[in-house]
Amino acid sequence: MDQPGGDTIQVQQTIKELKARGHFVKLVLSSKVLYQEIKDSSWNVIHSINIGRFADQYPCYRIRKKYPSIKWVISSVFVDYSQYERKRNFFWKYIPNNIREYLKMNLRGIFSGDRLPGFRLVFMNNPLMKFAWTADLIVSTTLKECNRIKELTGLGNSVQVISPGVEHITPIPQKSRKGFLILGRLEGIKNQIEAVNAWISLSKVGFKEPLTIVGSKGINHKKYIRLLFKKIKEARKQGAIINYNEAIENEKLSALMSSNFAIIIPSLFETFGLTSIEGLNSECQVILSKNAESSEELKDDTFVCSPDAKGIKKAVLMALENPKKTSNLNKYSWRKAAENLEKLYENKTLIIAFSGSRGMPNKYGGYEELVDQVSRKLSKSGNRIWVSTSSNHPDRKYLYPGVIRKFHWDPAKLFGSFSQIIYDWASIWSINRFKPDAHITLGTTSSGIIISIQKWVFNNPVAVHLDGLEWKRGKYSSLVRKYLKFSEWCAAKYSQLIISDNPGITKYSKENYKRPIYEISYGANRPLSLVEKDFFEILNKYKLKKSEYALMISRLVPENHIIEVIGELISITKIVIVGNWSTAYGKMISKMYQGNSNLIKIESQYDQKIMNSLRQGSGIYVHGHSVGGTNPGLLQAMAANCKIIAHDNIFNRSVMENEGAYFELGTPSIKNFWLNKNSISQKWEDKLKHYRWEEVSDQYYVISRKLVERTY
Repeated sequence: MDQPGGDTIQVQQTIKELKARGHFVKLVLSSKVLYQEIKDSSWNVIHSINIGRFADQYPCYRIRKKYPSIKWVISSVFVDYSQYERKRNFFWKYIPNNIREYLKMNLRGIFSGDRLPGFRLVFMNNPLMKFAWTADLIVSTTLKECNRIKELTGLGNSVQVISPGVEHITPIPQKSRKGFLILGRLEGIKNQIEAVNAWISLSKVGFKEPLTIVGSKGINHKKYIRLLFKKIKEARKQGAIINYNEAIENEKLSALMSSNFAIIIPSLFETFGLTSIEGLNSECQVILSKNAESSEELKDDTFVCSPDAKGIKKAVLMALENPKKTSNLNKYSWRKAAENLEKLYENKTLIIAFSGSRGMPNKYGGYEELVDQVSRKLSKSGNRIWVSTSSNHPDRKYLYPGVIRKFHWDPAKLFGSFSQIIYDWASIWSINRFKPDAHITLGTTSSGIIISIQKWVFNNPVAVHLDGLEWKRGKYSSLVRKYLKFSEWCAAKYSQLIISDNPGITKYSKENYKRPIYEISYGANRPLSLVEKDFFEILNKYKLKKSEYALMISRLVPENHIIEVIGELISITKIVIVGNWSTAYGKMISKMYQGNSNLIKIESQYDQKIMNSLRQGSGIYVHGHSVGGTNPGLLQAMAANCKIIAHDNIFNRSVMENEGAYFELGTPSIKNFWLNKNSISQKWEDKLKHYRWEEVSDQYYVISRKLVERTY
């Protein structure tokens, strides 16, 4: 803070305006003092500056991990050194960026008096990503910087834009102005040397306007400074008028700017370049490098140029020949910046991790649909979402702002169902090392035992979404069922709270586990309107006619009663079954009904146009699930306004209530319902009001806050 410049002014003015709004603000320049303050006092926010200074950010990172109730905000000032590095020597030019930044961090600590990186930081893998995803908010000064950070990190709405202000500069009326001014530390990225080259070129045609360079000498830029002064000496010999002064106090800045005709910002890169609007506020002409990320929004008020001698020379002559009029700078206000910052401080965002699904986007089923929908909606509010994803996921390139997919080994092809244990253990272990604010694990089939272990090793808060009482499923042997029951018990006992998606599961949980239980159902998406031509093309593809087939969308497992449903219907109508036909159960069904044209087999399908067409074209939708909670497939059938007949059990009745129809095994009810399908009630509108993804996502956020605040 002892060095004048844009960063210093930003910090000073932000503190001033926040204090004016009644906040208690303390400037801390030592990590030791910071740790002591956090220990001794109650703080709501830590606000750091310059995300690229890893040694400065690391103490804040540690505090945010230890005290998730403290909000961490970073003013990014994220400088892109690539243009500058291209001009440096071989050593810097060709080494990888992550190694270069690591070396610079250490060299700054050794030679520049910057904070030395601690042992843990030295060996931290990709600190930029860790800091960016842990911080609750990153504040940039331009939209271009904001988008650059989002693109680099994959973040979403946790990166925001707040413009800087200009009130610290008071214009001083002048009868006449003369000369061009460059403000900024003498270092390669500020590129003053190209302005000097421009003055050499201008001096050859008799140009006599003076150029004044003001700035302190960068400690680590001795070679550049030698070249700069050598070039200044050469320019003076050719008749150019160039002056150099050490950096001046901010109090004298207004007078200096108001006495000059124009300000030049020749930088190879600027996140904003506060000098640009300081110059405009002082009624100077401003020549701005096109590499400044503010150049787009200031292009009408400044002379934007290439940061080379030719570009600067051209802009100088244009400014003299056709100066621009006074600019409207109302949007650039430290008071407004503080107001916007205050609002962002109040937005409580979290790092929320999901394990237990195969990841997003949904290419599998219910849990994946839940994670897909909830993750996207929570990330829009600025939350950062971690989604454990199977290494077998077919879409490796999918990106969604604010959602990070972590791939874990899923050896399904090698070990079959046992691979789920390996995958879940890897997922949960990785999440616990990352230490999110809240961890929600879906299902207990293989996660229960590791949840009990993580309770003692990591003690991170976790909520368990009980699946559909997996141990009751008929596809498992007696021994496997006992293991699944034990795994469920471990998960429930060692979690902080239980999530149920159905009243039947809620009742079971209350009777068996002494844990807080929160019932959150699934949501249902309204199907998009289908173009009639597309609708009939899809039905024709599968040789189907509207309302002349029954539909099942299901996992091909015994407890979903596929064989029983086929047996009832196949002699009187076509039946379309969408699922994974490569399973042993699926292969058995295929063999049983080989050659029967009334059985239409479709592999698991995630093209919504196809799925909506099949649902909306069906005569009835058969939901054979007998085990489990609220099934997303059932909700989607309701949203598509299908005539639904469902297996008669507590789970399905809690969703459909008195609409649709229910069948029992061993009776001819399924066949009778098909023959009288027009009498099946399908008034789903009121029921679906309880199954909105927006509300479901809000409830998952509430659960996550309870985990953070330990208010179960």
